[in-house]
Order: sequence, then C-alpha cells, then structure tokens
Amino acid sequence: MEQLNVLGDLHFGCSHDWDREAINKFIDWFESFDFGKFEENELIQLGDIVDKSSNLGDTIEYVTRFFKIACKKFKKIYVLGGNHCHKLYKEKSQYASAFLKHIGEYNQIETVFKESLILTPNNFHVIMLPYKRVNGKLLDEFYSDELSSKFYDTQADLLCGHVGIKEPKSFFGGISLNRFKTKRYAFGHIHSRNGLYKKYYTGSIMPFKINEEQSELPRCIKVFQRNNNVIKELEIQLPNIITYDKVNLNDEPQYKKNSDILVHIYSVVNCKNINQAKNLYPDYYIHGIEKKYEQLTTTTSIKDIFMTPIEALYQMIKEKKIIIKRKTMGLIEELLK
Repeated sequence: MEQLNVLGDLHFGCSHDWDREAINKFIDWFESFDFGKFEENELIQLGDIVDKSSNLGDTIEYVTRFFKIACKKFKKIYVLGGNHCHKLYKEKSQYASAFLKHIGEYNQIETVFKESLILTPNNFHVIMLPYKRVNGKLLDEFYSDELSSKFYDTQADLLCGHVGIKEPKSFFGGISLNRFKTKRYAFGHIHSRNGLYKKYYTGSIMPFKINEEQSELPRCIKVFQRNNNVIKELEIQLPNIITYDKVNLNDEPQYKKNSDILVHIYSVVNCKNINQAKNLYPDYYIHGIEKKYEQLTTTTSIKDIFMTPIEALYQMIKEKKIIIKRKTMGLIEELLK
C-alpha cells in the first residue's frame, strides 16, 4: 500500500523564549510516530519551514534535526516554498528551504519553488502551488486564472499549495478552486482549520498566536493511501503542544517553564506593561498583557470589558464588511501586537 503524507507549516524559529521547548516537543513526537514502512511512505511539507522574524542560528538547528528524522521515515520528501521562507535580495528570489536538498543519505528531499505537476515515486500525481513572486500580479489571481491549461485540465490525485482558498463574503484573499478538475486538496499557509474549506487545510503544527488556538477541526497530517488504485483520505491528529492562558496580576500561575506536557504561555491581566509582567513572573512564559477596564452601565453596576486591539479590528471589519488583503491584514496584526 502506497501512502502520501502531507504536513503543514512548521514556522521553526526562536523569536520567543518558549520556542525551543515547543519545537522540540513537536519534533520528539514526530520522531516517535510510526508512519509505516519506509519504502511505502512519501511526504509533502507545505511550506514555511522557518518563521520570518527568527534568528537563523537556532532555527537551522531545528530544521536540520527535523528533516534528518524525516529522511529516515520517508523515501521521498517534497518541500514547497512558503512566504516566510522567501526572501527577495537584489530582485532575486531566495528560499530558506533551498539547503534541504543536502540533507539525508539518499538525496530524497526535493524543493518546489514554482507551480509544478509532479509524479511521485509511488505514482501519486500531484499539482503543487508554492508561494512565489509574480511581477505585477497578485499570486491569488495568477493561480486562479493564469496558469497553463494543463494545471486546470489535469485530474491529478491531489492539489496542494502554500496559498489560501477564497471564501464567499470573506475579507481575506485566496485562490479560486473552480477551474481545477482535481478534487482532493491539502493546503498550508492558513494556520487554523476554520471556515468553509476547513477540511482542505492541514493547519500549522501548533498555534503560533492566540487567535490561532481555536480551530474547528484539529490540526493534522493528511494521509492519502492507495490500495488497488483506490485512494482513501485519512488524518493523523497532531498533539497539542501550546496553550495560551491568563493570570491576574499577582496571582501565581499553575505551570512553570518545562513543568508540563503542554507549553503554557500566559497573558497577565491588569498589568502595566510587558516588562513588569516578565519581571514578576521570571519562571513562566509571558506572551503579553491584558488591561481590564471598568465601565458603569444603566443596567448593571460594574462590568469587566476585555477587548484587545486585534479583537476590536476584527469586530470593525465584521460590522463594516471591509475587504482587506491577507498580506495587509498580517501587517496590521503585527503592528497591533
């Protein structure tokens, strides 16, 4: 039985003090998981192996360790280019994942930086749509309307990519799937499995932001098994690695660093600033602060109101039905952190 496994965004980095613990927990799980026979298994990793804001010293250590393990489990590995892997230097595109072809004893890692039709060694026919730069065009529009006809007309076993999928009435961008004849999908780039096309996403390996923690479907590795020319789609549920918690100022959080199976990351409520929070709780992972405001109303006495700037932005977008491109939305979210 041939098996094609599809894994989502890794975002290995070291921008936060909890990254090392969280990433190593995931890699330990991945190493211990039994995917089956080496010669029957292949892997597609959907892009963003690194986090754009990370220091590449430790990051390369994580990436190298992970893919050395993967090379012992899968006879062929494809790695798509992701937007976080991509750098533009003197107008030339470069990808952090380019060095992966040098890992492993059998040169089984192949990087994919432009749209491709690939036949894997186990005879899975796959359309791959990585992140890339398109001069004068939005990538969503290019993949939706301007590919060669062979991509739209081929009934491949699987269509996968590092792009979002356009949803009706959504203020986010994304590609349209209407022109593609392929009916099996596995997409990265979107970190939570929510919305109309939630079954088509794998989700990232863990929630990298608070607003990514809630996912309608669990994060997974998608598995496509072929037996007697019949393809069956399964999911391997990923373990919970990170949880975001709150603690009131001067209360004692329950879990210190490296003290539980989960990595507990705290926001401190009613704290003046992040430096105060980190000084008060040096033995805990502190993500941010949350201020509590009191407001007198005509129907109640005192009401606690919690709304972060990002939550206020989402509320405004919903009420005003504003359309914002995903890249612009990402920049706004970074500024509001």
